[in-house]
Amino acid sequence: MNLLSSRRRRGALTTALMVALGVLAAPTASHADVAIPAVSPTPQSITAFSTGFALPSSATLVVGTTTDASAISAVTTTLHTAGVASVTTGSAAGSGLAVYVGGPAESGATASVLSDLGVAGPAGLPSGGYVLAAGERSGTPVVALSGVDPTGTFYAAQTLRQLIVPGSPARLPGVQVRDWPGFSMRGGEESFYGQPWAQADLLHQMDFLGQHKMNSFLYTVSGDDHTAGANWRVPYPAAALSALAEAVARANANHVDFLYRIDPEAPEAPNSGICHSSQSDLDALIARYQQLWDIGIHTISIGWDDTSGHFLCAADTSAFGSDASPTAAAQAYDTAYVQNHFVATHSGGKLIAVPQEYAGTGSSTYRTRFAALTPPAVTFFWTGPQVVSPTISGTDFSQAQSAFGGRPLLIFDNYPVNDYESNQQHLGPLVGRDPALAQSAVGLMANEMQEEEPSLISLFTIGDFDWNPGAYNAQNSWSRSLAELGGPAADALRKYAESSVNSPLTTEVAPVVQPLISAFVTAFRSHTDLTASSTALLAELEKIHAAPATLRSTLNNPSFLADSEPYFRTLEAETAAAESAVAAVEAVNAGDEAAASQARAQMSAALVGLTGKNIGAGVYDQLVAFARGSRPSTALKADNGDQSIFARGADGQLYTSWQTSLGSGWQPPAAIAGITMQGTPDVIVTRGGAMAAVVRASDNTLRVSLQSGPGGGWGSWTNLGAPAGAATGSPRVVLSDNGLLSVFVRGADGKLYTSWQNGENSTSWHAYALVANGVAMVGDPDAIMAANGTLSAYVRDGNGHLWTSWQPAVGSAWHDWTDLGAGAGGDPRVLIGPNNAMSLYFRGGNGQLFTTWQSGFGGSWSKPFTQIGSAAMVGTPDVAVSPNGALSAYVHGADDNLWTTWQSAPGSGWTASAAVGLSRLAGNPRMVEWVNGALSAFGVNRDGQFVTSWQSWPGSGWSGAVALGGPVTP
Repeated sequence: MNLLSSRRRRGALTTALMVALGVLAAPTASHADVAIPAVSPTPQSITAFSTGFALPSSATLVVGTTTDASAISAVTTTLHTAGVASVTTGSAAGSGLAVYVGGPAESGATASVLSDLGVAGPAGLPSGGYVLAAGERSGTPVVALSGVDPTGTFYAAQTLRQLIVPGSPARLPGVQVRDWPGFSMRGGEESFYGQPWAQADLLHQMDFLGQHKMNSFLYTVSGDDHTAGANWRVPYPAAALSALAEAVARANANHVDFLYRIDPEAPEAPNSGICHSSQSDLDALIARYQQLWDIGIHTISIGWDDTSGHFLCAADTSAFGSDASPTAAAQAYDTAYVQNHFVATHSGGKLIAVPQEYAGTGSSTYRTRFAALTPPAVTFFWTGPQVVSPTISGTDFSQAQSAFGGRPLLIFDNYPVNDYESNQQHLGPLVGRDPALAQSAVGLMANEMQEEEPSLISLFTIGDFDWNPGAYNAQNSWSRSLAELGGPAADALRKYAESSVNSPLTTEVAPVVQPLISAFVTAFRSHTDLTASSTALLAELEKIHAAPATLRSTLNNPSFLADSEPYFRTLEAETAAAESAVAAVEAVNAGDEAAASQARAQMSAALVGLTGKNIGAGVYDQLVAFARGSRPSTALKADNGDQSIFARGADGQLYTSWQTSLGSGWQPPAAIAGITMQGTPDVIVTRGGAMAAVVRASDNTLRVSLQSGPGGGWGSWTNLGAPAGAATGSPRVVLSDNGLLSVFVRGADGKLYTSWQNGENSTSWHAYALVANGVAMVGDPDAIMAANGTLSAYVRDGNGHLWTSWQPAVGSAWHDWTDLGAGAGGDPRVLIGPNNAMSLYFRGGNGQLFTTWQSGFGGSWSKPFTQIGSAAMVGTPDVAVSPNGALSAYVHGADDNLWTTWQSAPGSGWTASAAVGLSRLAGNPRMVEWVNGALSAFGVNRDGQFVTSWQSWPGSGWSGAVALGGPVTP
């Protein structure tokens, strides 16, 4: 028996009993049963109560003299919207529908109706709780809304709004609801680093919170320098105060408590921070709170987050320096002063503090002292085990609360905020929160994005969790959110949002299109027919590509559209490129090189529309990269996202370490036995998805080993011989569209040679051939397959000139070597950018990173070479294409640290160099893009260990170095 049929049977029994008792009139044929619609947040209890009824053309609201005005307004608006032409308000029922509004203290008539209907009133429910019943009383349709307090009555009105089924006429199910909130404090926050929301958006936020039964809102945006900047001491001028008062009034009308936080240490202007022991500073702080109190802000907050803890005045060192935690003592002193000299003297006031150590679960001297020195009435904000917490469990909360001496904690949830990755929206549902948190936390409030209206998609689901965490289903809630906010454009909104669910809370990026891409890639790898997989993938890509246009024309939300337009354009560019990528792969599969080249050109043309925003990071861009062909390295990612690294071992054998599943730990380095090598290996993913490794053996021949399949064991080493009597330097391996591998290596005569397979996965290779007429080169070459399927090679000569040779057509003889210019001091690393043009990166003669690039596919090269970054380097750099089309370069610094420089958007200038999380490097860094678009850096350190550092999301900071084992050599 399903739940709905169970409810209907219970409802039928209830109705029959009440008819027998004479409380309800027997239903007539016109009173057809009405299914109960979904209500958000999900009520604690909602059951069928009687048969439903059609709404008549008139209704009377029966209210008491103190019935909540907002509830009355909400019910009136709901009835008018449903088509009830005449809605009057009075103290007794009239003709038509009678709606009784008010709790026991507001309207005795409502209690009487509930009693007549046999429904218990709201007495005993938590604040915000309510009862709603709809049925018939003496043959007349009635609705009763009764809150345990005025807020509860207002929430009952929000439930009624969702229960009415639109139509001509609209209908209302016979239903009984008994409901209350799980968390005491529930709501949103404008508490990010960035500019404040537009006033209209702030006002709409208050309406949205009230409609979704959230009762709190925190304002402390950094762009308002009265909160955490140089003007924290300064009262608002009249115009700004008036705008804030308007928002507070709108909040009050929606039963939302408007919180305001001041950060006196001024993290946005640290030199303007508070002198903790200064009476004049404390007086200024109290004056600020008084101005806020006067416009109706009665819950205030004081923040010590994101501050250094350094004292600005000598008096503070004298006053607090002897404490076990001087910082905690100073911050607690000011917090206590506000509590004792302001909040305690203002009836109804509350204070919430943000400790400097606001994240994490462990004990510390700071936490112990801050809690001990702060009055017990002060609640603390806490963000979870991390600043942005993927999960928050009941155990996490208990540990944190214990660390703060049992202090009441209010969860400051840093989701969906995006100030730390402002080029990406977070449009997925709240996940990873333990329902048990409602048993101990004061509440859960969500810090929102810099874009207010897009934040509502996630905030809807947060409201669902906050109200009834035990019944929360993230995907169901998310679907209801998209339906409500999207309206007629709900399907398009879903397609858009599906590409923006990625966040620190989940590894999913684009959960619908991602498996379709995987199926398509798998079909290509296995040489099976691509028709079914490409048809399914292209159909989905077409829907996603069309979503922004549909939203622009259909979604009646100008703020959402304006905030999302850069993302719309990027999504349109990426999906158009992805469609061309599918065509390119199909052409490669069919052996049609001309069609593949044309599709890659279309792919490049589409990417001109990239705006620098990240959407579908690690999905669309990786499909485009797949269509361009494999890129060799000593660090690679398999199709399933597992990463592998390779290096020569201390014993001369080739060693590898790898992940066994997505994001898992690493296997200890293992030898691909059978050969003693020298120099650096090169590895590539083959047409079938397996990897191929090429090394220079100790006898100066090249050897190659192939995996038996993706993730499979390694085969025996095939001897490829040597050019001009001996291979010198390290090899480069390239995969052509026809599935054949080619190797490039410097011969004993100092010139570049190449050899290639005679068939896919074959152990038979062609004899070495000189590339063009030969250039006297030094170091190691680089080579790559171009967008038209031809191969090109790059070398450096002893005079610091870079040279290139290329095939004019697929499989043709090589063009004469062309001098690209002088000034190189290291080997080149080649990259194909979003425009299909090539660019080279190399150490210059002065030890700095340089680049030169083509003007376009097949175009001329820039001259002279351009220096980028600022770090002195050694070795050969690596370069990555970010999901948004921007480039980033990585070098082994002269100080043995890993350094990076990057573009902020495609084609923009390069930043100064910044250190990444690897140190004591002994070789060249290599970069891999993970499945969410973030990068991982790999290298070998001076202890002979594989080491890695990684981003959590595209453009984020870097983790500390993690050693993966050895011994290996660079």
